[in-house]
Amino acid sequence: PAAAIVPAATAADRENYRAHAPSAPLEDQATDAQAQASGYRSVDEAVTMPDGRRVKFSVPTLNFAIKELGERGNFERAHALYLWMGMQKASPKYAPNKYTLVSLFGAASERTHARVIIKVWRAALLFTPDMVGSEVGSAAITALGRCENWPAALQIWKDMGDMGEPRNLYAYTAVLTVLRESARWEEAGDVFRAMRYEEGA
Repeated sequence: PAAAIVPAATAADRENYRAHAPSAPLEDQATDAQAQASGYRSVDEAVTMPDGRRVKFSVPTLNFAIKELGERGNFERAHALYLWMGMQKASPKYAPNKYTLVSLFGAASERTHARVIIKVWRAALLFTPDMVGSEVGSAAITALGRCENWPAALQIWKDMGDMGEPRNLYAYTAVLTVLRESARWEEAGDVFRAMRYEEGA
């Protein structure tokens, strides 16, 4: 069974996770136990070859699985896998990295997914600010554009500035694209003017 493949989180791990890691915010998300079970199934699929042999377990493998789940239109399972990675306190080698965030954000495509992106972004700002850079920010902004949430996309661009993170050309292109597609011309003008004073943009 999938639960035997990876060490189960202890009660203390789950409590710490609920207090500090991004929770499952989708309205239709079932209980934490169901989300964790879905995550285990996703992990099992990610590390199993078609002939039943195990693939070497690694963060890049899991990141690829998140990306693939997103491309197959299964964002909920991609998110569950991300949550599972964050719960492996006993195995920090499975901890999400910036490429995990980029993969998760790239998997979002529907309006309901925006809430997850916002929660994960805020948690990253609070608990792992070293993972938040132009690449991750650009991915989050682009995801929120696909989710038709331009205010949140613009806020992420502002968050990057507030934390002193240099916003590169990719971050500006991402937010300007979202604002253009949402016909937010005044906000786009403000961003464009700010770009003139941003070093590296």
